[in-house]
Amino acid sequence: MKKLPFLGLVLSLISFPAGVAAQERLVSPPVAGFELGHEAANATQSIREEVPAGEAVQNWSAIITTQRFAIANPPVERFIEGFRQSLRQSCPAARMTPVESASGHGGPARIFSADCPQSPVTGGRETMTVLAIAGQDALYVKQVAFRDSYRGDRSWAEGFLRATRLCDADC
Repeated sequence: MKKLPFLGLVLSLISFPAGVAAQERLVSPPVAGFELGHEAANATQSIREEVPAGEAVQNWSAIITTQRFAIANPPVERFIEGFRQSLRQSCPAARMTPVESASGHGGPARIFSADCPQSPVTGGRETMTVLAIAGQDALYVKQVAFRDSYRGDRSWAEGFLRATRLCDADC
């Protein structure tokens, strides 16, 4: 997935803790037909990208991206606003839903959806729904995105993300 240019700036303004609550993790419902396309991690961040079987992260019709950023006092609102500003810059015609406060996710959470009628990467339409959850010492972000060629829809993505939880070791 194309990395957002604001992310480095947003993360540079945030302090990173010495360690992260190791037992925290995101748990989502299983998604049939998707497979791991890319995964990477270091001490301060991780990313996992899942795509429909047979596709790649360089050329996907749908993608589920899960990220973790080890951040002291995770700023959910600031991250989401930075994400939306970057989206407005890269896709001025994007239509976005209002940011909603989401409960029942295991920490303070925000969710919104966006539709870009002409992606700067592909020239085609892309729709995404983004969920950000503040953990003890990390910010967790899960995003579902579709391109025109995929059969999925935003209501499925929203339901999937609303069923995602931040859990401790006992989850």
